[in-house]
This record gives sequence, structure tokens and C-alpha cells, in this order.
Amino acid sequence: MRKNYELTLYQALRRTANKYPKYRALNFEGQFISYRTLINKVDLYASNIKKYQLDKKGVITLCLPNIPDAIYLLYAFNKLGVKLSLVHPLMNPSILKKTMEKTSSRVVFVLDTMYLKFKHLEDDEKYKIEIIPCIVKKDLNVIKSLGYKLINKHHLKYKIPLSTLNFSKGKILPTLIDDDIYSERFYLQSGGTSGESKTIALSNLNINANVRFFFDRLSLDTPKNKYMLAVLPMFHAFGLCMGIHVALYFGGCDMLMPKFSSKKTIKLMKQKHLSFIIGIPLLYLKLIKDKHFDGRHLKSLNVCFVGGDFCDEKIIETFNKTCAKHHSMCRLYVGYGLTEASGVVSLNTHLEHKEGTVGKLLDNIDVLIKDVSLDKILTDEEDGEIYLSGKTLMNHYLDDANDDAFIIYEGKKYFDTGDFGHVTKDRFLVFKQRVKNIIKVKGINVFPQEIERVLKEHDAICDCKAIGVQDDEFSHKIVLFVVLNKKSNKTIDEKEIRLLVDEKCGRYSSPHIIKFIDKLPYTNIGKVDVLKLEEMLKD
Repeated sequence: MRKNYELTLYQALRRTANKYPKYRALNFEGQFISYRTLINKVDLYASNIKKYQLDKKGVITLCLPNIPDAIYLLYAFNKLGVKLSLVHPLMNPSILKKTMEKTSSRVVFVLDTMYLKFKHLEDDEKYKIEIIPCIVKKDLNVIKSLGYKLINKHHLKYKIPLSTLNFSKGKILPTLIDDDIYSERFYLQSGGTSGESKTIALSNLNINANVRFFFDRLSLDTPKNKYMLAVLPMFHAFGLCMGIHVALYFGGCDMLMPKFSSKKTIKLMKQKHLSFIIGIPLLYLKLIKDKHFDGRHLKSLNVCFVGGDFCDEKIIETFNKTCAKHHSMCRLYVGYGLTEASGVVSLNTHLEHKEGTVGKLLDNIDVLIKDVSLDKILTDEEDGEIYLSGKTLMNHYLDDANDDAFIIYEGKKYFDTGDFGHVTKDRFLVFKQRVKNIIKVKGINVFPQEIERVLKEHDAICDCKAIGVQDDEFSHKIVLFVVLNKKSNKTIDEKEIRLLVDEKCGRYSSPHIIKFIDKLPYTNIGKVDVLKLEEMLKD
């Protein structure tokens, strides 16, 4: 007998819609959509997918922000068992083409305003691609629809035979519902910032198992009027699983936001239409810097989670102090996850949290800590490389048939995360650093995040990033990029930085080169772009 999370994504949505047909499921630009309307839309889209035979064209690519069409297409294709490749909506056309070739995809759905940017891909005879625009105006009220057309008129000057306007018409026809929870159904790209990304194959089971145990940690009495800020896009595992699917799994409402706006987010709080926020550090930094963040509207928030990158403790401290000031129960908690594990591996919550950790492991996750150099398994509290096992782990890398990232230990399959840390006796995970980011200085391990944490505590420093560059065959040198805080009355120079790092982190952590820059470069998913920093060293 299957467990209650052993479903496809569509089946999970259908179960919720049957249970809570009148509950709010989505909100887009002020328009609420009920579960009854949502499931009907999904079924109608599935009928039209069959009508236009898109279910027979192999892998379908969704190159979309968080708009209603993205949700309808996600669940409609899943209903039919069609594989989806989820990519960044602002992806460069040449990279999109390369990604589609890698996944053997020849159909892509794009935002209507982006169609002209990608149109030339349809003319490539060698690898012909069909581009279908998603029409946003149909999901807006009359005034906003007119405004959208006016603002984007130069990007909407085209006529096409097929768009999602066609998908909104006709009748819902009976279609077979895919029941395969084990085979790959989703392709996501790893968010690498210092090398070539990999394509990760996830199944329905991977995602629902992750969502099910994440949902347990929310400890909700009722899903009614519980609102999730759905701003992290679907190509991001954190966004797909926790930002979008988790609310639809338990009966909450996704507040769709294609692009983050602190102004709109605070407005939702004031309307009492925001319970949860899941985001990256940059999102919370923008939020607390907004002068309107501080206010009693914070009482509408229940809990917030941050992941995807290292989060400055100042951000968490400021966020939590501001919430406490207004007697809000909300706190910002650190979690840990990766795309290969469908999003979340561990998280701190109201009921279970421990300072200095990235949270308690989800109940269905097992961990090994391994000393790779000695090839032995370590005990609790010993630092080593983190290996994970559980139903949330990906099926495989699409572009790596050997899957050497996995090991078998005592009959279980474990994935090498490439991260360094340890597990406490009560199953809290301590994350130290990405293994590949550990800097070896004369044989000594140096952790860049420790350097960054110490320096960010200084009022004169706004931001910083430490990286390692090859010094000789066996050693690296530390290069530190520093962004000064122009609003601070305090100052700091290279000598003071080195003394501070020596004192707090040890002499091997002292930077060899310090470069002062105006701002750190970030990737499209909000992580510091290490490749661009390395390019700066060549200038």
C-alpha cells in the first residue's frame, strides 16, 4: 500500500482540490483563484496539450517566471506524464538552445514579452525549436491588462499560431492520468557559480517526499488562509518544491510574484495575505533595507526560511529583532538543501532550532559523515564530507551516466553532497563549507565563510567574499573582495583586515590579496558569482 505522499504532483493537487475546493489556491496581481478553478484550469490545459499533440513531442521546456500559466502547465504536463525541463526565464537564447539540446527538448514555453528574444531559434534548421508564448494579460483585470499591453507594446508586436490563449479554450476531455512516481519527470540545472552546471533528474516521489516532511515541520492547525510568497522561480528546487508545491500540497495559497518586490511583499503583509516566506539571503537583505519593513504588519507572518547560500548573521538578527519588536511570532530560520535532494534537507523551526546549525534533518533523511582522504566513516560531532540518503534524492544526473556521486554503504545508496560539516547526536546538521570552496593553505584547511562572517561583523564592511586561487601545486592563496559600508562612520584598511582575520580565524586564514570593489557580482539565482570575481583578478 502506498504512503500518502507516494503520488504524482498532479495527484497531490487533485487530492487537495477535492478536499478544499473553495479554498484559495493562487493569487496573481490581486486576483484569487480557488482550488476548484485551479484544477479545472489544469485539466483544460491537459486536454489542449493532447489536442495539439504536445504530449508526443518529448521533453517540454518551461522558461517561465511564477505566473499562473507556469502553474497550469506544470501540473497539466505532470498529469500526462510528460517530462519537464525547468530553466531560468531570463536565460540567454544560446544557452537555452544548448540546454534544450542536452535534454532533447524541442518545445519551449516562454513569457509573451520574451518571445521576440527567442524567435530566431525557430529558424535554426539544424535543431528546430517550437516556441509557445504564455499570454499574461488573460490573467489580469481589465486595467492591469491594458497597462501591461501599453508598457510592453514593443515586445508584443507579433502574431503566432499557438499560445496559451488557445489552452484556455474548449472543453475538458477525459485523459489518462500518469501514475508513475519513480521515473524521472523533472530536469533542473544545478546552480553552479564556479563551474559547469549539471542537469538533475527528479521524480514525483523525490519531490512529494520532500514536501511531505517539510510540511510536517510547519506544525499547522489548518491550511485555510495560509499564504506562501511564491517568488523563487520553478527552475530553483527550493522554489519548485517549497515555494510553489508545498502550499498546493496541503491546501494553502501561493502568492505568485514573478519578480521580488519588497514594496509588494510588505503590502501583502498589511493585507494579511502572507504567512510564509522562503527565500535566499539577498531577498531578506532587500526586505529589511526597505524603510516600510518595520511595522505591526509583521504580525501577519508565521515563519520565514532562508537558504540557497550563506546568510549573514546581521540579516537574521535584524529581521528577528524587528519581528519581536512588534510582537510577531515570526522568526527567520536557516535551512540547508540542494537540488539533488529536491530542495530541503534540514531546517530550524519554532519547535526545534539550534544556534550554529542549519537545522534538524528531515525525518526521512539519513546522513553519513566521511573522511574521504582516509576512506572511513566518522562518528557524531566529527567534521567530514556530508553524504545523504533518502527518498528525496535525485534519480541521477542526466549528463553523467556513471553517477560516481553515489556510494553504497550497508546496503543504502548515499549521495556525496560535496559539503563539509558534521551531525550532532540530536540530528542537527552543522554546515561548514562547500568542500570545493575550502582553501588549502600550506596543507591547512581554511574556511572562507568563517573569514566572511568575522569581517561582516565590522561596521565598516558592507559585504565581502573570500576565494582561493592556485598558488603552487599543493597550496592556494586567499583573495578577499571587500565592499565598504559608505554609510558607516567607521573605517578599515588592509592592515586592520589582516589583523582581524589573524586574531579571529588564525594566521593561515589571512588574505594574501585584498581588493576593494563597489559591489559583489551575483548570479541570476542570487549567489555570489565566483567566476566573475576570478575574471576581475585578470584585469
